[in-house]
Amino acid sequence: MLTPDVDHLFDHGFITFDARGRLHFAPSVHRDSLFRMGIDPDRTWDVGGFSARQREYLEFHGDLVFLGVREGCPPARAGVSELLVNSQAYASSGCAASA
Repeated sequence: MLTPDVDHLFDHGFITFDARGRLHFAPSVHRDSLFRMGIDPDRTWDVGGFSARQREYLEFHGDLVFLGVREGCPPARAGVSELLVNSQAYASSGCAASA
């Protein structure tokens, strides 16, 4: 369960978590706002492990929602309905591989 601030950042692609529980920030995130929320982007954040189902969702989130760049691929920022329609095509493009 995420705090409302962190949930907002996650839902809008400003942060994501890798399968090992490490927090990653998008380059576009506003650092001053993070500090005002009590989040130090220079700190290594580790929330622990995830279940297989959670890791599967985090891979989807990292590939299609996160505003960062993974594996040399551009972020696939889109609306939720567009993500649902295009997620299979994006996954087959080779850019959906886990970082």
